[in-house]
Amino acid sequence: LTGLSEISQRLLMLYGEKFGPESVKIIQDSNKVNPKELDSRFAYIQVTFVKPFFEEKEEPEKKTDFEKNHNIKHFVFETPYTLSGKKHGGVEEQCKRRTVLLTSSSFPYVKKRVEVAGEKQAELKPVDVAIDEMKARTAELTKLCSSLEVDMIQLQLKLQGFCHLSSSKHGIPGCKQASLVLILSW
Repeated sequence: LTGLSEISQRLLMLYGEKFGPESVKIIQDSNKVNPKELDSRFAYIQVTFVKPFFEEKEEPEKKTDFEKNHNIKHFVFETPYTLSGKKHGGVEEQCKRRTVLLTSSSFPYVKKRVEVAGEKQAELKPVDVAIDEMKARTAELTKLCSSLEVDMIQLQLKLQGFCHLSSSKHGIPGCKQASLVLILSW
C-alpha cells in the first residue's frame, strides 16, 4: 500500500508542474472545507485517510483479504473534535464525527479517481468514542491472538497500550476495571 504522505507528495508534484509549485496547497484535514475561506490564487487538494466500510451484517461475510479490499463502494473516515473547539481532549470530552462515503463505482477501479455519490455522518459522544476504541483494541488483540504464530512483541505492545489507556488520569470512571478485565480474559 502507498502511504498518505507519499500520495500527498505525488499530487503536490503533479499539480505543481501543472499550476506552479507555489500555487498548490494540500489540506491534510478531514474537516469540511468552506470554499469561501480559501484563497482563489491557489489550487487546493484535500487528502485524508479512508478505510473500507462494512455494515454490521456485511462484516462477517468478508472473510478473506480479497473480499475485504475488492468491490468496495463504501468508505469511512473519522474526524476527532471536542465541544470546546479543540481537535483533541481528555477521554471525557473527546468526540468523533464518523463520515461514510458512497462512491459511484466500486474499488479497485480502472480510473484512480471515482466520484463520491453520497455521504452520511454520525456524531459520536465521548462514551461512544471510548466504547469504539475498546472494540477496536479488542479486535486487534483477537486478530493477534488467533494467528497461528502469535507475535509476542506485538502482543506485549498492544497490552501495554491497554494498560496505558486505562491508567490515564483522564480515564472514564470504571474504565480501568473494564480494561483490566479485558486483559485478564486473554
